Amino acid sequence: SGKRHWAPGDGWPTGLYERLGVGDLPHKSPADIAYLGEPVDHLRPEAADALGLSPTCLVGHGGMDGWTAYVGKNCFAANTASLTLGTSTVVIAETTSPACIDGIMGPFPDGIRRAFGVYEAGQTSGGSILAWYIDMLGTGPDAHEHLAREAAAIAPGSDGLIVFDAWRGNRTPYFDPLARGTICGVTLEHGRAHIYRALLEGCAYGVRNVLDTLEAGGCPLDELRVCGSGSANDLYVDILASVTGKSLLLSHEKDATCLGSAMCAAVAAAFHPDLPTAASAMAPAFTPHEPGPEAETYACYFQHYLRTYEQMRETMHRLASLSEDTARESC
Repeated sequence: SGKRHWAPGDGWPTGLYERLGVGDLPHKSPADIAYLGEPVDHLRPEAADALGLSPTCLVGHGGMDGWTAYVGKNCFAANTASLTLGTSTVVIAETTSPACIDGIMGPFPDGIRRAFGVYEAGQTSGGSILAWYIDMLGTGPDAHEHLAREAAAIAPGSDGLIVFDAWRGNRTPYFDPLARGTICGVTLEHGRAHIYRALLEGCAYGVRNVLDTLEAGGCPLDELRVCGSGSANDLYVDILASVTGKSLLLSHEKDATCLGSAMCAAVAAAFHPDLPTAASAMAPAFTPHEPGPEAETYACYFQHYLRTYEQMRETMHRLASLSEDTARESC
């Protein structure tokens, strides 16, 4: 199972596939597409035997991690989005409008439930940037805690640092695989905690950029339901709330993806009639977190974040090309 990245009404782009020389591709794909929480069939005997389960065990249709996390956090209320803070950063929102938004993937029709489209956005690197930094410092297993304590004593804005969070390119809203990570404003007065805080702030600016793009396209958002390893970092949560200006609800169940999969299974097994009902009955507890007084300071820095990409984009692309040329020469 995976994401419903197609438009049922338009069918397959057969002309495109034929031009690419793979005109038979639609015939190799399933003709019937199941919905999340829809029963598919029972286990085949060989699978049941391998798993130690009964062949009467029902198989229900699940989904990819970010989408089932949306279900697991019961994000079905209006103007609510799912935010997953992991190796990457994922924002999922539903809409009843079919409108496409520049810089956002979707809306994917009936992606999570019928009659609703799914917008998907986020960054390819989030927690991976922090892991890269800590691995590079070699500061040990408690590095996050030590750096977070040091960084909490630094003022918002990290004393004049801006990070553009494109360590693996930009997914949304720029769709730019050649974008590169950037740290601007470094002086001899900046220490490791300044850069750590700036990395957190840069990732938060990336989330705000996505949210602003969604809202400008007609998808209003008031509340973010948050899960993932990043939600355990109190400083990051403080920064996120103030940078985005949104109410955050932190899931007590960090692995909301697994919980969402269980909700899909409960619907498939007819324990609940639909996903919103299952989510209401099975959702975890949440801890609310509101924006702080730093929001005004971050609003100023966010504009510099946007300008960093605008002014550095050409240089990023040239550097990416130089790196690729060097790699080819070494081969």
